[in-house]
Amino acid sequence: MKLSYRGVSYEKTSPTLEVTESEIVGKYRGQTYNVAYPRHIAVPDAIVNLNYRGVPYFIGKTGTTRDALERQISCEGMASLGDRKLPTDTSRRKVLDNAAKSHLANIHRSLEHRIQVAKAKGDENLIRLLEAESKQLTLCL
Repeated sequence: MKLSYRGVSYEKTSPTLEVTESEIVGKYRGQTYNVAYPRHIAVPDAIVNLNYRGVPYFIGKTGTTRDALERQISCEGMASLGDRKLPTDTSRRKVLDNAAKSHLANIHRSLEHRIQVAKAKGDENLIRLLEAESKQLTLCL
């Protein structure tokens, strides 16, 4: 193909690659397609069962659910996975609970300050709205 750029003519030669079709099928906007790899690049394995610190996980398949994991993992592996509690679960839960309590306390403190400012200005409509917001906040607790 003859091309020209800023008055300089040149001929475009596309490199030819030998490609191999893989078994990996993708989907884009409702259309399925096969992924092609250059012949010198190895085609990755579709699904590999891996284990990290006793927790099984998979590569090559996204969005796996617990039901899919139960089908793919042996029964004894799933029994130990479901019954076991990780030591970080309780400490993480405590941190999340403390963060939630702190967040609600900050919201409550800010609301009280806004009510005091509204009372100082004498804005009855704003005071009524802020007290309604305070009631909603206490219902959420």
